[in-house]
Amino acid sequence: QLYEDRLLHQYQQQKDTLAQAREHAKDTKNRNINQKTARYNFETGENRKKAAWERPNEKLFEKSYVFDKRPATEPSYARQVKYSQELESQVNARKHLRESLKKETDLLEKLEQIQLAEELAASREVYLSQKAKESYQYQRALEEQIRCKPRPLPAALPDSNQPIFGIHDVTDKKRQAKREYAESVFRDQLQAEREKEEDVVRRRRREQEEELAMLRRNKTELVEDMRSRYQERVEQRNELERSWARLAAEKRARELEEAQLEKERGVLVHEQCDKYERCRQCKRRKENVGKSNILKETRFTAGAKLIL
Repeated sequence: QLYEDRLLHQYQQQKDTLAQAREHAKDTKNRNINQKTARYNFETGENRKKAAWERPNEKLFEKSYVFDKRPATEPSYARQVKYSQELESQVNARKHLRESLKKETDLLEKLEQIQLAEELAASREVYLSQKAKESYQYQRALEEQIRCKPRPLPAALPDSNQPIFGIHDVTDKKRQAKREYAESVFRDQLQAEREKEEDVVRRRRREQEEELAMLRRNKTELVEDMRSRYQERVEQRNELERSWARLAAEKRARELEEAQLEKERGVLVHEQCDKYERCRQCKRRKENVGKSNILKETRFTAGAKLIL
């Protein structure tokens, strides 16, 4: 039953593959036809546009003529009815054709399945008959061997010093030797595997130690680099601050000097003395009341006078 199901499944897969291949070929053919049609339409339109641009003075429509004696054109609805009837007949014919093709396809598939089932049944019968025949022949051969037994072996010859038969038979001693050999091989293999695993572990541990040392060295270098960069930034900042302070002090001094020069610039001596008003008679200040402009200094030298 499993063999038959497998054959049916393979047959169905082959059938589906062929159907997909046919459908793909049909789609490819339709695609090529559509591409050719689109290319032809595009080239025709481009040629017409090009011809129209080349002949701008000519009219883009065909000339028309009037036929007085021509019979009147029949109404369009009559032709439309005719066209609709023809289209309906075509649709019905295509529908009937599709239904007939489907029926034929279903019938062919059923016939193929029936034929395949018959072939499977025939092959099954042949297989069973061959198996029964082989079983019968094997049974006959066994009966013949039982019926015609061989003669017994003759006795050992008197001149044979060693056994003739059973030299290669398995004995307890040989079995023990094979077991010991197998155990020794197993121990050697186990020892080799253990040594291999230990080598792998040692190599991995050495690699880990090397990686750890590398990481520590990289970390130390990174810390030193960061410290040196930080120290450089601090020194640069201090230098900049000192420079800014010096420049600021110089700027303030310069500004004060410029302000002082701005105040004193363009003022003459008599103009500077104008703000000190004096009495025209005594040449003293107006607010001077009983005071003298002569100062006496007797701190260091007795009787010394300082005139301002």
